[in-house]
Amino acid sequence: MEPQLDLAIDCTYADSDMPIQQLYFNVYRQIYIKQGKIRLTVNGANYIIPAGHMFFFSNLDECSLEVLEAPYQRYLVTIQPLKIHHILYDSPLMSVFQHHSAESFPTFDLTDCQEEAETLFEGMTRESAHFRPYRGDYMVSFLQQSLILAYRRSAGQFASYDGRHSSHIYEVKKYLEEHCLEDIQIKELAEQFYISVYYLSHSFKSMTGYSPKQFLLMNRLSYAKDLLWNTKKPIAQIAVECGFGNANNFIRAFKKHTGAAPGKFRSSTTSGNQL
Repeated sequence: MEPQLDLAIDCTYADSDMPIQQLYFNVYRQIYIKQGKIRLTVNGANYIIPAGHMFFFSNLDECSLEVLEAPYQRYLVTIQPLKIHHILYDSPLMSVFQHHSAESFPTFDLTDCQEEAETLFEGMTRESAHFRPYRGDYMVSFLQQSLILAYRRSAGQFASYDGRHSSHIYEVKKYLEEHCLEDIQIKELAEQFYISVYYLSHSFKSMTGYSPKQFLLMNRLSYAKDLLWNTKKPIAQIAVECGFGNANNFIRAFKKHTGAAPGKFRSSTTSGNQL
């Protein structure tokens, strides 16, 4: 059994009478709609998604939804961001979990293999409920199979990491995600990967939609949201732990990007993070 993978993936089933109120933010998410229809808002853009469709979020996507047809029955898979690279390596399958722009949000129609898809997610849900030998490996297998179903039906919605350009930037992206709480200088990062600052900045934004500096900041904010929502740690401590240096820098950045001060975010009794 590989304990590193055992807590990396979780799968939950719910219907319209059992809303999934997510009390975490810094995760990758995969949703398969078994029945119903929703209006999904992702980074300010709206999408109508019916039953039999699957879609994905990164830990940086801002999303909310409205149920248009009940019952809204769905499977929600969550993946820890520090583990996903060990699960999917540099496979193109990883690309659907990237941050999505308002112009690009892929959904996958699995209605022609709905029985196969539902069997996969039912298996993930059962396995997720119990800690058994090789549970982590079993969950990884289910996840990969669901991604392969999507890839075989719409390969064009997956990015390719082939070639020097993509492989370099993928490695930088992976490094920033895994070390985002550390003190990272973009110039030193470029030197570490033997590329110029200009090449890094231009290529990274082309692939991810963010500059390296913005990507670093958004990952730190994602960690901070998790700590604000799920712990009682003081804001000053969270600021230091998430790489902001001090509380003033943290409060200023948090309010600029979320519209609310950290304290107000923590005390809020409502959340749009309900899937």
